[in-house]
Amino acid sequence: MNRYKRILASLLFISLTTFLSAQMTVSGTVTDEATGSALPGANVIVVGTNNGAASDANGNYTINNVPNGATLTASMIGYGDASETVWQDAKTKTVNFGLSGSTLEMSGLEVIASRADEKTPVAYTTVTA
Repeated sequence: MNRYKRILASLLFISLTTFLSAQMTVSGTVTDEATGSALPGANVIVVGTNNGAASDANGNYTINNVPNGATLTASMIGYGDASETVWQDAKTKTVNFGLSGSTLEMSGLEVIASRADEKTPVAYTTVTA
């Protein structure tokens, strides 16, 4: 029985070591595809996790502990999303994203107003010309 425990512990150790070594740091820039200018505040996430980063004022981002084979997605309001799958060939990897502009269609906006008078239970002042 002791032998099986040692084998199981060894397999667990090897699996954990393999998993931890498959983590990498990914960095790069997010730019406007048409102009090449940096997109500060763009979100870059590791799909399926809570891991991600926002690009800085120069469009640069860095994400640590990215698993091998993970898909990164860059997004920003007013631009279409871009995705890329990263494979480990080094401890650090550079992935640059070029986002293309897109339109965002919203539903119609209706403005409703009401006017206070003597019957309204709030204080009001009538301003005349």
